[in-house]
Amino acid sequence: MKADNITSPKALSLALIHDFGKLLVLFGEDDANIMCSTIVLKHGELGRGLDSTITTWNHDEFGFQKLRRYLPPDMAWVIRYHSLSPLLKGELHQFLTPEELTWFPLLRLLW
Repeated sequence: MKADNITSPKALSLALIHDFGKLLVLFGEDDANIMCSTIVLKHGELGRGLDSTITTWNHDEFGFQKLRRYLPPDMAWVIRYHSLSPLLKGELHQFLTPEELTWFPLLRLLW
């Protein structure tokens, strides 16, 4: 990130902690459950946010569950959805809330 002149404190912090959930591998969790992309199982309602969408569980969700109470909402959201490839490709924007749309650029910086 520094080589790309990204200086946002939030983005730099996320670069360090976004994969916190991968620590589960050290405690015996199967790699197949941790080292994978998040997959949408069922779409939610348009404009209701990604919380209304059902996805698979992986290291993103574990990291989110453990860190969310210590982070601002935008950073917690980025941790939760940083492996959701359809979101990163712009395929899920119609499901985002207006607030989540403001958080998306932070996710793009991390990606």
